[in-house]
Amino acid sequence: MRKFAVQFVVVIHTLFFLAILACLPIAIIYPSSHKAILWFVGIVLVSQIPYRACVLTRVEQALRGDHAYHGTFLSHYLEHLFNVEVSDRVVNIFTAIYFITTILIAVFYRLNQAF
Repeated sequence: MRKFAVQFVVVIHTLFFLAILACLPIAIIYPSSHKAILWFVGIVLVSQIPYRACVLTRVEQALRGDHAYHGTFLSHYLEHLFNVEVSDRVVNIFTAIYFITTILIAVFYRLNQAF
């Protein structure tokens, strides 16, 4: 049962990651979706405040128990699936840049529509 729960969280986390990844192209292609994108990104960022990491990463690590990986979801699965080692610091920097870019583009398009 625990193995199924871990697999379920990994699938949900992957879908969640893909949704986050889709925010920037959606903000560029569909500027009218700025409110939904800003809400989604805001919720994602606020949910990370208590743990200083993604809540789904913490849930997955808790379910894995002694076999939990350390670090971020991205760095772990990049290494696990593609044998690419990326430090957590690099992942966090690129994640921050991605979120800031997405927010600025969504806000810019909103301001552009206002004028």
